Amino acid sequence: MDPPDYAAPTLPSGLALELVCADAAAYLESCPTASFVGFSLSNILDGTEPAYGERLMAAVRHSAQDGAVVVLRSFMEPPPGESTEWAARDRSMLWGRLTIEKVH
Repeated sequence: MDPPDYAAPTLPSGLALELVCADAAAYLESCPTASFVGFSLSNILDGTEPAYGERLMAAVRHSAQDGAVVVLRSFMEPPPGESTEWAARDRSMLWGRLTIEKVH
């Protein structure tokens, strides 16, 4: 039951939202080139093999528009020498590693 005075959010006219349940790399590989302006990938690489990470990032590059941004969060600690600036600015106790970068 919705709280009193609750109004469900709506999208502006002409826009649509599609929810997809799929493997992220497979889905992005199937999308047309330059389909997305941004990506938020939380914990998607925690516990996967390095080959899957390489495949996923190739799929991100394939489906990203020029200037697209990828936000990658992980419970893992950052490797030595990697900047921890974004994780510190995020102020969340959940993330060990947080990177934000342009795809292209």
